Amino acid sequence: MNVNHEADLQALGKRHLLMHFTHADAYRDHALTVFDRGEGCWLVDRSGKRYFDALAGLYCVQVGYSHGAEIGDAIREQMARLPFATNWGYGHEPAIRLAHRLATLAPDGLNRVFFTSSGSESNESAIKLVRQYHQARGEPQRRKFIARRVAYHGTSFGALALNGMTNFRKHFEPLMAGVRHVGNTKRYGRPLDETEAQFTRHLLDEIESLIIQEGPDTVAAIVVEPLQNAGGSLTPPAGYTAGLREICDRHGVLLVADEVICGFGRLGEYFGSRRYGLKPDILTFAKGIASGYVPLGGVIASDAVVDTVLGGPQQMFLHGATYGGHPVACTAALANLA
Repeated sequence: MNVNHEADLQALGKRHLLMHFTHADAYRDHALTVFDRGEGCWLVDRSGKRYFDALAGLYCVQVGYSHGAEIGDAIREQMARLPFATNWGYGHEPAIRLAHRLATLAPDGLNRVFFTSSGSESNESAIKLVRQYHQARGEPQRRKFIARRVAYHGTSFGALALNGMTNFRKHFEPLMAGVRHVGNTKRYGRPLDETEAQFTRHLLDEIESLIIQEGPDTVAAIVVEPLQNAGGSLTPPAGYTAGLREICDRHGVLLVADEVICGFGRLGEYFGSRRYGLKPDILTFAKGIASGYVPLGGVIASDAVVDTVLGGPQQMFLHGATYGGHPVACTAALANLA
């Protein structure tokens, strides 16, 4: 280890690198941890110290750190063939093949894939798809979203509004209007003699009462994770996911599954919705699709939702991004899922 080089890295990092969600005290008077390589489920810093990565990065490195060469070979071949292409009016083989692969893995009825570059962007895209769906149906007044307390859905303005953590939201308010929050599936603090069935009924009654209070014809969607990560990996009680589907159907509300964290094997299935019997109209994903090796995310929607949008006045989904469906990222995901 070159001491001067390490000192330069420390100085440059502290001077120029603005880190994510990191308190200034963590590095102002202390050395930065600078990772050098990964091996299996371990990270190794530049001094050789090893760290067991129990979170798999930020819940994304599903296959560990030892498949970079394998996935890298696929990436290099794609880089040499077609390093960039857009999904704005065009297709390319990696995006088409990955969209098909995802449609075969997704919960029944979800067949249409829109690619993004992150989980926040995926949830932001879902918000816009929901809004445009209701407009195409002649119900533009359906603008409200229901999410759960303490739930995390991203950091962009729409996704942040869905977040159920007030400390995340308060510094950036006002955010997107019309978001309401309901109880999550954590049973702590509930009556000790309450049965699981009673707890489920309590949760579902709160949601339906809120819809009725707000006006059913103003509510656009309910957004939930199959298993809520923030707050303690909160599993749904028996009957909860089926009850959500019934409430949505009864009131014309779309059901959105945020699978940014839950997807791609983290819960023992490709999607957590399958494990818990959740039947969404729209599903969002990111993180584990390429095991974090490259940025990639997206939205998978039902034919009914997409056909309604494409059959509306604009005859298109009015949304897009430069790097959505990037051929190199899609190739990495295909190699990761192989």
